[in-house]
Amino acid sequence: MDEGRFHVSGEELYRRLGTSAAPLLIDVRRDPAFQAGEWMIAGAVRRPPEEIERWGREISRETSIVVYCAHGHEVGQTAAAILREMGLAASYLEGGIAAWGEAELPLRRKLA
Repeated sequence: MDEGRFHVSGEELYRRLGTSAAPLLIDVRRDPAFQAGEWMIAGAVRRPPEEIERWGREISRETSIVVYCAHGHEVGQTAAAILREMGLAASYLEGGIAAWGEAELPLRRKLA
C-alpha cells in the first residue's frame, strides 16, 4: 500500500485550489459510496476507479493529481499508486471526503 508518503491534507489541498498550483482533483469513490452521498468536493471530477487504466492515459504527465475516496484508505491510496505507476504525479486526500467535510471545507451538490 501507499505508506503515507503520497498524501495531502485537506487544508493543504484547500490552499492550492484556485491557484496555479491547483491539482486535477478526482473523485474515485466506488459507485455505491458515490451514489450514497449527495456531495462532491468543489472543483472535482468523477472517474470510476475500476477504469483507472483507461482514464489515466488521458491525463498529461505534467498534471498534478489528487484523488479522493470516502475515507482516504484503500480506494484512494490504490488509485494514486496506480496513477504513479503510470508515470503521473498523483497523491490521495488524507481522510477522503469524510475528513474534508468534517473540516467544513467547500463541497458542492452532485449534479444530476
